[in-house]
Order: sequence, then structure tokens, then C-alpha cells
Amino acid sequence: MEYKLYLQHKRIIPTATKRRWSDSQKGFRKHYKTWLQDPMHQDATSNCEEESSSHCNKPPHHSTDDTSESEEEEWDELNTTLHHNMQGESDNENEQNWHMTPPKDPTMDVEGHGNMDNNADENPRAVKDKIYPTARITKEESQLSILSYALRHTTTKSALGDLLDLINLHCPEGTNGAPNSLYMFMKEFDCNSFEIVYICPTCHHYFGNEIPANCASCGSEPGDKNSLIESGDMFMKLSIRKQLEEKILDSEFKTALDYKWTRVKSSPDSVQDIFDGAMYKSVDLLNDPGQFNLSLTWNVDGVPIFKSSPFHIWPIQVVINELPPDMRNKHVLLAGLWFGASKPEMNYFLQAFVDECIQLEQEGLLVQHRGQSTQMRVFNLVCVCDSVARCSVQNTKQFNGEYGCNWCYKKGEIVAKGNGFTRVYASQQRDARPRTHSQHFDDVKRAVETGTCVNGVKGPSPLMFLMYFNMILGFSFDYMHGILLGVSRQFTTLWFDSMYHGERWYLGRLVTTIDQRLFKIKPPVNITRPPRSVRLRKFWKASEYRNFLLFYSIPCLIGILPSDYLEHLLLLVQATYCLLKDDMSSHDIDVAEHLLKTFVSRFERLYGKCHVSFNVHILEHAAQSVRNWGPLWCQSAFIFESHNGTLQKLFHGTQAVPEQIVNSFSLFQSVPRLFSTVYNGSVKKTSTYFVERMLRGYKLATNCVKKNKHNISGLTYTKSTNTKGGVSVTRAKHSC
Repeated sequence: MEYKLYLQHKRIIPTATKRRWSDSQKGFRKHYKTWLQDPMHQDATSNCEEESSSHCNKPPHHSTDDTSESEEEEWDELNTTLHHNMQGESDNENEQNWHMTPPKDPTMDVEGHGNMDNNADENPRAVKDKIYPTARITKEESQLSILSYALRHTTTKSALGDLLDLINLHCPEGTNGAPNSLYMFMKEFDCNSFEIVYICPTCHHYFGNEIPANCASCGSEPGDKNSLIESGDMFMKLSIRKQLEEKILDSEFKTALDYKWTRVKSSPDSVQDIFDGAMYKSVDLLNDPGQFNLSLTWNVDGVPIFKSSPFHIWPIQVVINELPPDMRNKHVLLAGLWFGASKPEMNYFLQAFVDECIQLEQEGLLVQHRGQSTQMRVFNLVCVCDSVARCSVQNTKQFNGEYGCNWCYKKGEIVAKGNGFTRVYASQQRDARPRTHSQHFDDVKRAVETGTCVNGVKGPSPLMFLMYFNMILGFSFDYMHGILLGVSRQFTTLWFDSMYHGERWYLGRLVTTIDQRLFKIKPPVNITRPPRSVRLRKFWKASEYRNFLLFYSIPCLIGILPSDYLEHLLLLVQATYCLLKDDMSSHDIDVAEHLLKTFVSRFERLYGKCHVSFNVHILEHAAQSVRNWGPLWCQSAFIFESHNGTLQKLFHGTQAVPEQIVNSFSLFQSVPRLFSTVYNGSVKKTSTYFVERMLRGYKLATNCVKKNKHNISGLTYTKSTNTKGGVSVTRAKHSC
């Protein structure tokens, strides 16, 4: 009680009193160290947060039943003195040793791991690199943790700068702490790995990195770089070479590229992946076990980024085919980014991308493979996109124009529909011969000479300069847009839209009954979206249309939809299932092709000629696309559409949107390299688990955090798991 009285009356503490208190502290400290070394009491120490502070800090001999009230009070007084600085003489060394139960790390509680930091055996250099002498993390670990936090929560630059200031307030003055400014923090990371490519604001002629005084095409003065950036007459180009070089440094990524040689096939002729397609096999440099080459599948599509503005981004995204299917969606490369209120001039937008692809085809890049340096060449083989983007990339007429099909010469015809007209592709039309690569070049030549469209071809495309890219078969059939968001959505409109209330197929009056059946279905865990009412069909995602077509439609519509319409629907369900199998034979593909052709031919008789849309017509080309490029799931746009959603989260505000997206993407891509550099296979520390928790589930930052043999920064590779772009099957590789 002496100490409290002196503090209350603010009296000067006599030297004798301070000496008596110091002796008391030394005696207790000696006893406390002995008690702390006892293993039986170390477990009790970790549970102190569950008890009150006055009891959890007591040594055992003070907590027995025969302890007197006076001893309890003495302990309370002494415990109070341990948490205050004494006036007058103080022993700093003693104060540093008075660590009662250390606070528990919340990250450890979440992950369920103990504290694995071992500060006792750290070398002097590790101590020097710490943000301050008694800290648990080094400067590099601190920066990586801050970066992972900022990426996880999509922190703005202003918020990140404030976070750095806040961290520095908690660090002792004169220590490493956090960088003093956002500029110094970002300087530690390579986030400017892009080029700005300029185009003419008048005629959209391609300039490249330098702006001429006058445009060579129209003769106008384009202006300076700042004016072109402000007007949006430019786009971002990212180097595929640099992204590949950084990923190749990861030994696990490099090992995964041998997947096509290590996989086990049920039979030599079975079709299980893109490697079994005829077009892939036609490239000898990709089928030689002595060569270490790669092939690419890419996509370009418009993504709206504002709800009240017409501005879009158009990213060029690339996937490496040689990776295992469960890893492809975790290593998507970004090759270019267009931002504007209108569609890009596709020929100019693709020019920079094609130039680098040509360089990768011819020169490749030097890598270490199997203990020796080898030249790895990269081939651009497949383009996956919807019908709108496909026509722009191929430089042909849109699907609603004459000769709008990208794979055959069917012209189509105009018929009345509702209050207007539409172009349909009836199965009885003649001249449905398939297009070929050589004939496309002839059509391009004639279109350039005459200045008119020839068989739907407007003119040349930069893709024609790629040696191994087929201008017809290089565009695969995308079942996400063709079947799910195309024919399946069209079916739900025909069945439930009141516009067709007088037709035999109309089911709008039985929506309640169908919903009751739908809600009784309990899908397995690998179907991530539960069934939603058909009244909400305009909000359905592609995966929901996939689930409805393959799993729900027949049980929900049997006995409700007329039998001839139900049998017609079964043709599409069975054919789609066959082409999505993870192991199919040539006979399966032939059966699916026959089912689809029968489906298309009956469509006109059942639903009318005006409903034979372009999406219905291109079903006839689906089976051939599988012969060329493997099952439908490995040539779908699910990967790219999912990644589009990620890109939408990489910017804040409305200024310099493409720069924000590209910088954030580069930061995400740098995380694996930083992670391996900072931790370098060492024992996991507190900060390691924090970074894992921040980046778990983020596809852009994958391959940096691993747990056992699974990559916990993305979809877990487990058996019979299929979450994106495929159906419920027995192989985890359908996760793409």
C-alpha cells in the first residue's frame, strides 16, 4: 500500500523505500524465472487470456487455498508496480526482463500454429535486418506483409500511405520501420513493367512507342504523349517474355510444364486434353520429347468497369497450355490492356501482341531445363472468345451479317421476327462448305484488291503473320458463350417469356411447380452455386446455366414440357455431356456430332425458323472443334471471364484506370518471387502465416504460398472436384 499512498499524495519516494521495493522485485524475479522454466506451468501461461489479469499472472504458490488476504493484496500491489515506471532511480535492464505472459499472436490463433520464431539462435545479420531489435520480423518480411495486406483489401494509395505512417508511429524512432513515404515503398517493387503504345487520334494508325510529327496514314498532327494519354488514344502492352521468365524461375512451375509427358492416358487414341487435338499434334516442335517448348491460348473481350459510364477495358489474356489443368487458371498472363468508351481498333491493338508472339516463335527464350541451357520457343495456337470479339479479331463481318459464320460459308437469310427482322441459319440452306486457312488468305487478297467484303472477310488481320496460327481452326468453339449463355439462355426465354404465351412450348404458367422441383434438388459440394428460381434467370451466371442444362432441366421439366420438346432437349444435354468428358474416344465425338446435327435440324420444325439463331447454327461446329483442340472444358472462356472479374478490382477512382490495373497486376505477379526471396525455404514464421492468409484464394498471387503438396492460394487440387468451367466428373483437372 505504500506505493499507492506515495503516488496519491505525490510525495518524493525515500531512497530506503525504493531500495526495499527493488530488493522485493529481485527476489520475486528470481522465483518467477524458476517458475517459468517449469514445463508444467508453461502451458498455463498460454491460457492467461482466458482468466483475469490479477490471477493469470500469479505463480502457483500464491494461488493455493491457504493464501491469506494480506498476501493477495501484496501480490496485487507488486503486480501493479511491474506495469508502471517507477519514479526516481529505475533499472532499465530489470524492466526489460519483466515480461509476463507474452501476448498471443492473432494470426497463430487463426491458423492453429504455434510460434515458430526462434529468436535465440538468430545471427547478428538477421537481428540487424529487423525493423527494431526486439521485433519478430525483418524489414523485407514487413514490406511483403504490408503489400499482401494492401492487395488483399484492395487498398487505395492514400490508405496505403496512411497505413505506412501508422506503422511508423508504433515503431521506435530511428529504426527500420516502414518506408517513410508511399513512393519509397513502391520503389522496392518492380511495378512499371509495361509500355504505352500510341495510336493516331484521327485514323487510329499504329504509332508504337514513339509519336511522329505527322501521321503517315492521314497526315494529321497527333500531338504529344500527354494529350494522347488524356484522350485515350493509347493502350498498355505487357511483355509476355518477362512474365514467362519470372515464372520459369519457380522450380515447381517448371516441373509442372512436363505434365503432358507424365500424364497417364487410358488409351493412346483417347482425347483427354488439348494435347490430344489434331491441331496441337500438327506442330512437331510441341510433340518432340527432346524439345522444351510451350503453346498459348489467349482471349480478348470487353469488360464494363463503371455502372453509369460506357467505358470498358479490353484485356488480352494468355494461358499456358502445357500446365496441368488445375494450374492454368492460376497463371494467367496479361499481354495488353485497352481502355476507352468504344471498341478498340482490333488490328492496331493486336499488332504489338503479334509482334512479340512472332519473336517468341522464332527466337524463344533461354532457360535451364534438365541441367542444361535450352531455347524454349512459344507458339500462339488458339484464340477463345465470344462471337462479337471473334469477328473483330478475325476482321470479318459480325454474326448477324452475310457469311457471318467463322467456320463455314453459310450465308444466312433475313426473316421476320416480332416487329422487325433477324438473320437465321436454317439447316436446309446450301453452301455450308467449311472455310479453310488457304481460302481465307485468298478472300483477304480479293477484299484488299476490290475494297469490298468477300465471303464475309473485310481484310487482313495481324494474326495472319503468325506461322502456326490457323485463321479458321485457330478459333475454337467456346461452349460457355455458345451453349450456356447462347442456346440454354434462349431456351429459358422461349419457355418462360410471356411473349410466347400462345405457343405449345410455353411454361410460364407452371413456374411455381418448376421452382418447387428445382429447390428440392440438393447439389453436391462441387457445385458452388445453389439453384435459383427461374424467375431470376436474367441474373443467372454461365455456371448456373450449365447446372440447369446438365443436371436440373430434365428432372424439373419431365411431365411438364411436351414430350417431343423434351426429347429435343435431351439431344443437347447428351451431346454436351459427351463433349465435356475428361476421357472420350473418337466414337464419343462422332455420336455427339450426330446428336447436335439432329438437334439443329429439328429446332426449326419445333420452334420456328425465326428462332434458328447463330448460336444454334454453330453447334454443328462444336464436335470438330473438340477433334482439333480437345474437350470443351479445356477451350472455354471460363478462365478468362473469371480473371476479368479480378481485373475489375484492381483500380480505384476514375483517373488513370489502365495504369492502376497494370501496376496492381504487376504487384500481384511479383509476390511469388518476393515470397521465395524473403523466406527462401526457411522455417515458417509468424509473418509467413499472415501472408498466406492474406493471399489465400487470389489467383493472381498463386504459387507463392504452398501447404504440403497443395497450393493454398487458389483452388485445392483434390479428387472429384470441379468448380469452374466443367461438369461434375472424377478428375480435379476440370478446375479450369
